[in-house]
Amino acid sequence: DMSGDFRLKIGEELTGPISVQSTQKKIVEELNKLPSIGSVTILNSTKGSSSVIFNSLIHDSLQTIHKKVIIIPGDLTNAISIGDIVDIGECNLLVGLLEHWQFSATDGPGLIYSSQYSESSQTAKAKREGYSILEVSMKTESASNFSFAEDCKLLNGISNSVKVGSAVFPEISLPG
Repeated sequence: DMSGDFRLKIGEELTGPISVQSTQKKIVEELNKLPSIGSVTILNSTKGSSSVIFNSLIHDSLQTIHKKVIIIPGDLTNAISIGDIVDIGECNLLVGLLEHWQFSATDGPGLIYSSQYSESSQTAKAKREGYSILEVSMKTESASNFSFAEDCKLLNGISNSVKVGSAVFPEISLPG
């Protein structure tokens, strides 16, 4: 498991914290926030890149007013960006909102973790670190009314692998 954050320094300017598991989109987003950077884009290249995979809690009952949500233990706000693509089951989903919440066993995801998966390592991590809520919609359709079970062919549960965007891992070690 890789963990931690880093910052990129260009001249005297520093990016915000970037997780070592960040997607390309998140890295570009942070670089584009620097005043001296005009615009950064990533060209289509698969050399040295791979997806980031997280275990998640999905449950068709979890949703905001308009969209389904995926719950991932830990704070991923430095690793994932709004607009990243999430592959889960047979669905390609678009991240529309990303928030980090502290664990609460009285409602929402915390209640599901505590009542249905109390002995799980994911529940223990969510209790320690909170969880990230990814509001998602179908990438190919404007309709937000979809089902993880019917459309993505997934059962409600905590061991569903979520593949997010693409992350760049250098082929050589960088000094420092």
